[in-house]
Amino acid sequence: MTVNFEVPYIEYVANGTTTRFTFAWSSGDAGDNYVLINSALATEGVEYELEDWTEAEGGAMVFNPAPVEDTRIVIFRRTPITQQIDYVEGEPFPANIHERGMDKDTRILQEINLSGAGEGGIVDLGSNQQPFYTEITNSSGSNAIIEPWTVDGLQSGISLGEVVPFGQTLPQDTAPTDKPDGYIWWGLGAASSGGGDAQITMFTAAISAVSSRVAPNQPRAEFAYDASTGFGGWGYDQTLPAEIPTWMEQPAFATPITVPATYLIQLEWVNGVTPQGSAMDTWLDAVYDASWYVTSGDFIGIISIAPDDGAGNPVDEFKISRYVTLSAEQT
Repeated sequence: MTVNFEVPYIEYVANGTTTRFTFAWSSGDAGDNYVLINSALATEGVEYELEDWTEAEGGAMVFNPAPVEDTRIVIFRRTPITQQIDYVEGEPFPANIHERGMDKDTRILQEINLSGAGEGGIVDLGSNQQPFYTEITNSSGSNAIIEPWTVDGLQSGISLGEVVPFGQTLPQDTAPTDKPDGYIWWGLGAASSGGGDAQITMFTAAISAVSSRVAPNQPRAEFAYDASTGFGGWGYDQTLPAEIPTWMEQPAFATPITVPATYLIQLEWVNGVTPQGSAMDTWLDAVYDASWYVTSGDFIGIISIAPDDGAGNPVDEFKISRYVTLSAEQT
């Protein structure tokens, strides 16, 4: 027979119901065809049966029961690399047998050309992690062991260690352990609230406090953040909530911040007079109250809230900002 160009490899992803997986290439013997199930070599008569095989057209691998959904099924051909034709001097040339030998050589070359000399020309790599080394597994049979790095820094390798959850005790330097030299303990810090997961609902509109009457003693307009409630408020004076303009509040955080160095709040000067009260243009810890007020003139600023990166700095990607306007005048 002749052998056309063939790729003796096909891959399926099981859907949980299909039991029959076909292949369509020639092979010199039914036993030259193999199956991988999730990269593991399967056994004919155990995991599957070969049915309807012909030398020229292939056949089907039939499973019972069907492979579990998302199982990776690979069918490939691996022709034995042998030469078993005996040419006897003086006897007629065995043309048919010779052609079968050439067919076999062609199939071997196709398999080598497919991608190397692993299972059916396919090399599947994986890793087998052990406490003190990592084994790189290879479906062609040539596994590799990666040893740990050396503490003198002269030879590379894998790093050995473990992650210690926040709150658990780390070994002290020079303390005796049963671990090898170079072992590293990675201590986790407190869980970060960064990432925008605090459901900030802060100040959806500009805040204005303008008195329409003479306030007691002097005009006044205040903006404040109440750490105990997580609310931002504005009006004449938070200690005199009934004075006009009456004290109003909106949520700044969905829930109050109770852990220090979690969120920060800042009021930036943009235009007008400089408010009195808490520090301006400075990131303040959101577990503490903050307030700013003016008793004369107009102020325009920007109030911002951002997660703390753990070092007292805002995480700018998740900063939320709104304008604040305060105006105090005698009428």
